Amino acid sequence: MKRLHIHGAKTHLSRLVAESEQGEQFVLCRAGKPVACLSQYHPAEPSKGGQWKGLCISAATSTLRCRPTSRELFGVTANEGLPSRHTRHALVALGFCPAT
Repeated sequence: MKRLHIHGAKTHLSRLVAESEQGEQFVLCRAGKPVACLSQYHPAEPSKGGQWKGLCISAATSTLRCRPTSRELFGVTANEGLPSRHTRHALVALGFCPAT
């Protein structure tokens, strides 16, 4: 990795870009301190999607109620409080209780 001052990089930018296309890397410095890096661009692979298919259960789209509600699961009455909202969100996400 070569270190260059910003002024020199501006002066020779076309040459530096051509060299970076060949795999060379440059560190640009201001007052002797590194502030930026110039290197070859590698585009990211496009996402295919569908990695979560079949792994998640949506309580909102489920027509069957096979699992207990959070009140039944925790054995609380109407006068008692339910678990925290974070616990309820986790139970809904796992499909243990319907989203309300």
